[in-house]
Amino acid sequence: MGYSYELNSGYFVSLETFAVHLMQMSHDDHQWGVVPIPSIFQSTDQEPRSYALVGCSNPGAAPGYLNALCFILPLVALGGNARSQPELVVSFSSRSIRPLTKGLYIEDGAVMYDPVEDWERVWYPIKR
Repeated sequence: MGYSYELNSGYFVSLETFAVHLMQMSHDDHQWGVVPIPSIFQSTDQEPRSYALVGCSNPGAAPGYLNALCFILPLVALGGNARSQPELVVSFSSRSIRPLTKGLYIEDGAVMYDPVEDWERVWYPIKR
């Protein structure tokens, strides 16, 4: 059984539980997925941090979306676990989710993107 918790700094959910929920959100050509990134990178505050990659196929209600949306979220390992592999926990909030791609679409014959719309297309379904 997996749990999700909301604290002042956002939500925390086990990577396994998060992956199951994203799989349940997937249907037809609208697909979701999450994987841990197997490296450590510097965060915006210059601290070493692990991340999970969250992707959405982005078929959208409007035609013309050209690519998938990808975001990264902080990932931590829980201590005190007796298993050989520690449980991984994804931490997400509106401040911690960072885009890796721009959701490109065609409008009036030009390729455009809207970072706020990209964020909303990923953040609100995950938050629900």
